[in-house]
Amino acid sequence: MKSHSAYNPYYYRVILLVRDPRDVMISYYYYLKDRKQIDDKLEISEFIRHTKYGINRWTEHTKSWYYNNYGGGGGQIIKIFRYEDFLKDTHLQLSSVMDCFGIKINEKLIDEAIALSSKEKMKDSEKKHRSTNIINAKIPFVRKGVASGGQELSDLDIEFIANSATDIARILGYDL
Repeated sequence: MKSHSAYNPYYYRVILLVRDPRDVMISYYYYLKDRKQIDDKLEISEFIRHTKYGINRWTEHTKSWYYNNYGGGGGQIIKIFRYEDFLKDTHLQLSSVMDCFGIKINEKLIDEAIALSSKEKMKDSEKKHRSTNIINAKIPFVRKGVASGGQELSDLDIEFIANSATDIARILGYDL
């Protein structure tokens, strides 16, 4: 099951994939904007500060999972992975995910899964199956898929994110 919900004690095995909060804000902004779920005139600076979508929501969500994980979350298995680590060494990270579920898998199958799941392959698949996209056939889901540390944000936006998320970001290995 895939979910973006806050901590749920009924999920037994959980893979929590986190990402640099600066890049999360950029990615989420374009995702919602492309899908017309936010006003087209809303600037990214306003988005970051938005009570429903902004950095404080990311912080609450991430803390809910992290602190329940290390607070004795009732026998759950919650493993945290960083998006950037998948970009650096996809094979190692995917192997670690399989280990979390107790799945022993052939190394060649992991390599094949990685090749079939590349950004290029995912973009090709989106184009090929565009007509079956029930959400919006004209809008691609796969964008850049990079770790930029929020390069396209203003200094003020980066500072706002740092002031809002530094504690949990540092715990997760992000130096804001």
